[in-house]
Parts: sequence; C-alpha cells; structure tokens
Amino acid sequence: MNQVQIFVQQSGMACVFEVSGLSEGAEHSFQWEFGDGNSSDLPKPTHIYAQAGSYQVAVSLEEALPDGSKQQQQLKKTLEVKGQENPGDTETDDRDVGGVHVKKKRAKN
Repeated sequence: MNQVQIFVQQSGMACVFEVSGLSEGAEHSFQWEFGDGNSSDLPKPTHIYAQAGSYQVAVSLEEALPDGSKQQQQLKKTLEVKGQENPGDTETDDRDVGGVHVKKKRAKN
C-alpha cells in the first residue's frame, strides 16, 4: 500500500471521512469505526456525532492488488468534534446584489 491516511472534512457535528493515498487500480474494502459505537463499510462515509467530544476514529482497509494478493492495514485518528456553530459567534449579511439575493455568514468582530 502507498502512504495512506485518514482525511476528515468537518462541519459542526457532521463529518465526511475518506482515505487518501490509495493505490490506483486496486480494489479496496473499508470498515470504519467512528469512536461512538457507530460504524460503516462505505469508502467515503458521512457521520453525524450526537455530542461534541474527542473520538478515536479507525478504519481497517483491505486492498486487493491486480496480481491477486491482498494487503491489510489499520489507520487511526483522534478527532475533536467541537459541536454546533454558536449563532452568537456569527452574523448574517442578507441582501440583494445586482438582482441576486445573497445570504452570507461571517464571524463577528
């Protein structure tokens, strides 16, 4: 296997997980453990945590190579879930610009 790692895209309590660096031309199977008792066998799962906290995420990979051989690897990553965005920390700019309605959140100064 190539140098692989867990990549997480996080938005509040929702996270999208994937493994980067997988070998091209190989078949892969996945078994994700999200650290809160939930799991998935999808290659790029989305998971929504029920509460903020620190979670140990793990994925077991099996890679079937073109020559028929198989390799297994387990990756782990500690994930800090911060929770929902606090509405008091942002303000919304809601207006029409050139006939187009624009709604944008930004951090308060």
